[in-house]
Amino acid sequence: MENININKLREIIIEELIDYDGEEPIKLPIDSELLNKLIFDNKKLCEELNDVITKIDFSDVNFEGFYAMKFDFTPYKGVKINPQTINCLAYSICNGVEFIGSFDGVNICGTNFKGSKNAKINPQTISLKKLSGTICEDVEFIGSFDGAYVIGANFKGSKNAKINPQTISFKNLNNTICSDVEFIGSFEDVYIKGTNFKGSKNAKINPQVINKKDLSNTICSDVEFIGSFEDVCIKGASFKGSKNAKIDPQLISNKDLSNTICSDVEFIGTFENVNTTKTDFDGCYNIESISFEDKFKKNLRKLVKGQ
Repeated sequence: MENININKLREIIIEELIDYDGEEPIKLPIDSELLNKLIFDNKKLCEELNDVITKIDFSDVNFEGFYAMKFDFTPYKGVKINPQTINCLAYSICNGVEFIGSFDGVNICGTNFKGSKNAKINPQTISLKKLSGTICEDVEFIGSFDGAYVIGANFKGSKNAKINPQTISFKNLNNTICSDVEFIGSFEDVYIKGTNFKGSKNAKINPQVINKKDLSNTICSDVEFIGSFEDVCIKGASFKGSKNAKIDPQLISNKDLSNTICSDVEFIGTFENVNTTKTDFDGCYNIESISFEDKFKKNLRKLVKGQ
């Protein structure tokens, strides 16, 4: 390559693109090797080009060695990445990125794949099998979740996520969004505190055998219950959209129904001395034994919501 003044070329790019407001990014009339020298400075995007960088077509840019942790690719058009060649993808936003390689050994904790293309991920081969905090929308899974760490992951909009709760790391689904997950095992001794089951398939749960009998803050939509709620903590849970939730308020943990959404629950006991602070009884069944005060609260809430 002839002796080319990179700084001068950058000045030209800024001068010519600073006022460009077209919808399509500009494909610079140079080869990919020179393009990379212009775009990057020590494997980071050149700060000198900040004002015009999003106006450049990235389809010929090679991201090999790029440090992508916590990087937002959304503003950049035409980005194609081989995960095998970059330096960390954790907590990045991959909207608009087309992936052209495997994720074997790649750190994707907290990564947001929404809006990306061709992200085919085998949980068995990613770094440490960790999907914690990862937003998996537009991801296609191509392997099992045995030993995978999925706490706080969001599976909504993903494909082929078939999870056996018995074989994930620590049997822990706490705070996981399980929409579009198909469950293929039992929930015995599994942590499900704060888990969102709405949009999942085949979640059949016996509250007696889940870890610590703790359903607090769990969204139970699309769950079918197959056991009693004796000594189970359900405060803050939402039962709307669940099946076969038959609850005796006298037997739940600490007699605490506070902040619970009881839609689709069938009650089979009295509410004497039960904590119903901010409890929502709309859509529940068999509450004849509820106290006058709670009936009044329920009816008044209906009137308020109707205004």
